Amino acid sequence: MSIFTDPSGLPLFDPGSAFLDTDEAGARRRKERVRQLRVEADKREAQTPDDITGMVRSEDHATSIAAAKILVRGVTDLQRRIVSSFKQFGPMTDEELERLPEYSEYGPTTVHKRRTELYQAGKVEQHSVKRNSRGKKMIVWQLSREGREL
Repeated sequence: MSIFTDPSGLPLFDPGSAFLDTDEAGARRRKERVRQLRVEADKREAQTPDDITGMVRSEDHATSIAAAKILVRGVTDLQRRIVSSFKQFGPMTDEELERLPEYSEYGPTTVHKRRTELYQAGKVEQHSVKRNSRGKKMIVWQLSREGREL
């Protein structure tokens, strides 16, 4: 059974479960139902913001963009491990985080990207800046209050 939709894609009625009202009262009911569906859709959209800034580039494939949106909504296993490392060892740079033995099977960019996602989700915040062994300035990261609650 198909559901007929208005131009915005919201369902108007299901011909298998309801008759199309042609009178004025039916038209009012349909308009009210469409208004309710739009309000519900707006609430769902507000609850799951898909801010993927910095996670993908404009030329990335649609699958990469979809994966980034999924990651924004939840915390992955690797992200949980990174949060656990911050809880155990305290503030550290990406370089220090990547050198921990529990991440030896991952490439440095993988760990860095997961920490970036945690930053974008508000779970990690900047603590300070320090120089690494090569003299390069590095940001020292720490768990935010929200990150400590994970």
